[in-house]
Amino acid sequence: MNGDLIASRYARAVFDCCNGDVRTITRVAREFSLIENNWKLGLEEIFTNPVFKPSERKRVIESYITEYNFLNLTADFIRLLSDRSRFINFLDISRKFKALMDDLVERIIVTVISARDISPALLTEYRREVELQLGHSAIIHQVIDPDLVGGIKIIVKNRMFDGSVTGQLRRIGNKLGLPRSA
Repeated sequence: MNGDLIASRYARAVFDCCNGDVRTITRVAREFSLIENNWKLGLEEIFTNPVFKPSERKRVIESYITEYNFLNLTADFIRLLSDRSRFINFLDISRKFKALMDDLVERIIVTVISARDISPALLTEYRREVELQLGHSAIIHQVIDPDLVGGIKIIVKNRMFDGSVTGQLRRIGNKLGLPRSA
């Protein structure tokens, strides 16, 4: 079974266990974010390196559950992932869970990619335009890509709107029937 399908199934299962309670869903998402942050700080090594024994992994999990006072739902879920050797899928599961939460509260995540920092006023303008066009509240995430020649790219859900100079030149080339470059 591929990782994306596994992540979707586990995320849906946890989401369904929340019974549509937005407060519980939000808390689980926050607890998942805590795990994500620690994943980047060394937790990944514990769950991907075969040097660590299952008993050591359990001890780490229990310390996180206690330290962060996780909900029973979150605690049981991360124990399950560990027991089934699925913790390696955690980041994808968390991402899928948060997408389900965003759908429930009718919130859209918008990624704005630019070569340099964009002013808060312009980001607010982008957010308002997306909200107006799609009828949902939007959260803007800015990503700086120094390789971008100019312009911006905006990603909403799985669609990218490429307003970069490179994208514009590619579209012009396509209209002229020029071969694509690598």
